[in-house]
Amino acid sequence: MLAGKIAVALALLSLSAGCGDESAGVSSSSVGVIEDTDAVVGIVTSADQVTFYVCGGDKTYSTMTRWFSGPVSAGGAGGTTLSKGGWKVTAGAGFNRGALITPQGKSLPWSARPVVAGSAEGLYGAFDSGCRTGAVVTGSGRGADPRLQGTWCDGKRYAQVIPILPVVRVGDGIPVRIPLPEGAKDLIVQLLEEP
Repeated sequence: MLAGKIAVALALLSLSAGCGDESAGVSSSSVGVIEDTDAVVGIVTSADQVTFYVCGGDKTYSTMTRWFSGPVSAGGAGGTTLSKGGWKVTAGAGFNRGALITPQGKSLPWSARPVVAGSAEGLYGAFDSGCRTGAVVTGSGRGADPRLQGTWCDGKRYAQVIPILPVVRVGDGIPVRIPLPEGAKDLIVQLLEEP
């Protein structure tokens, strides 16, 4: 009887292991910085799509913060170039280096690394007040407390996203607070797992 149960379990295991292409739909996430600025980047890529978020810091959150989304060149091997509102972002193969190019033509190099598996690191977002709030979490899982940098907007105004400390993921989201003149607003930014 036990041998029969083991045989059935092994048969089911072999069937489940062979179902479909496990690499299909797999995405990867990276986080990094834009050199010589206070801005950070968060990137989520799949085989054919990418979402790239630039989040300005204390001095640049209202001027540098941008979302870019679009196709990956050559099935992911060739990187990409995306444009939005006069700004452009380029990424080489592997999405670990590139440049953010301002409307004035200034090229700002950026670099990124894969997120630490099982950590809170990554790119987060939430739609609120007609605009997409974004946040990038870095430092988690590397012996340091996680650091969250984000920007909220409503189409006219920008405000920095403040993490509700400690920075912890609740499910697939992180609670944050947005200080506004009319009073603080709380949101949960969700981990972006697909571009």
